[in-house]
Amino acid sequence: YGARNTGLDGHPGTAPVDAYGPQNGFGFYNMVGNVWEWTSTQWEVKDPRAPPVDANTMVKKGGSFLCNPATCNRFRSSARMMFTADSA
Repeated sequence: YGARNTGLDGHPGTAPVDAYGPQNGFGFYNMVGNVWEWTSTQWEVKDPRAPPVDANTMVKKGGSFLCNPATCNRFRSSARMMFTADSA
């Protein structure tokens, strides 16, 4: 996305989850990565100055390699964003 995948890492597409070995002392692989997760939590507007949101606005968490300043503003597992449930 935004750049050509040259495959120089040995993977012309996405890499298998264990391609780069364990990332920590627990043996976990890729704990932060290319994933957004839909939740069953409705988005709450906490700032009274914020515009109202649709009733079907839900919380989506995580990050993606698609994240860049033009598409989203975070790439971390604790990131939270609002999206309407029908945008999946």
